[in-house]
Amino acid sequence: MTTLAKVFVVVLAVFSIAFSMLVIQYTAQTTNYRTLAEENRMWAMKEQAERQASDNKNKIVVSHLNEVISSLRKQLSEQKNAIDNLTTELGNIKNELLAERQKSASLASQASQLTSMNNAGSAERKQLQSQLEQVRKENAALRTDNIKLAKINQKLELQRKLYEKEIRLLKEQNYSLGQRMEELRSRLQAGATTEQTVPRIGKKVVPLTESSASPVIGEITSVRDSLASISIGSAQGVKQGMELIIYRGAQYLGKLKISKVLPEQAAGELVQVTGNIRPGDKVTDKFQF
Repeated sequence: MTTLAKVFVVVLAVFSIAFSMLVIQYTAQTTNYRTLAEENRMWAMKEQAERQASDNKNKIVVSHLNEVISSLRKQLSEQKNAIDNLTTELGNIKNELLAERQKSASLASQASQLTSMNNAGSAERKQLQSQLEQVRKENAALRTDNIKLAKINQKLELQRKLYEKEIRLLKEQNYSLGQRMEELRSRLQAGATTEQTVPRIGKKVVPLTESSASPVIGEITSVRDSLASISIGSAQGVKQGMELIIYRGAQYLGKLKISKVLPEQAAGELVQVTGNIRPGDKVTDKFQF
């Protein structure tokens, strides 16, 4: 804008000079040359003064405009910086919004999965509750059966104890008969008569024969390390060195080698142990598994 003002001033000056020359040339041809020349000089001086004032005024205007332009440029730069900052913040906000959208999508997916898992869990819980009810019914039925079986077992246990007592009595009788037979054999060997050694039943003479061997049956009363004691002894046919089979139900647990025998109890060493032997386990010399 300053350059245009300068060009305008120069053109105006040239135009003024040309016009002054024309006027001087014109006045030179007239009789009033001096008067016209003086007037023209005064006019030129006036024009020059006005032009100088206009130049000064234009310089002030140009300086003010430069200041305004500089201020505007500074404001524009600040506005650009503010716009850049806002653009950066907007980008950050967009990134945060994108991240939040991704989180929201992830949470929605997780919520959907949890809902599916909850539905599956509810269905499984209902199924388990149904199975639990069925198991409870079965348990109730089993408890009833167990009570019945317990009563039956009590009766069988009583019968077993009675049988064991009978067996023990029979074994004692067999032991006594065995001793009697040993005595009779001794007498026979000493030359005793047949009539003295053969018992009579009514009028019939019964020949003396060894009774068939009955199995030895008892139970473990105590266990300590590799030693154990049993509830039967020599009165029931237990002898030193005998090996008794230890069992529980139909389970083979090992053997007991008798080392000490008393009339009603015996003790020995546990051998060939295959299970956890405890008091109450059964022992016998003859057992079929």
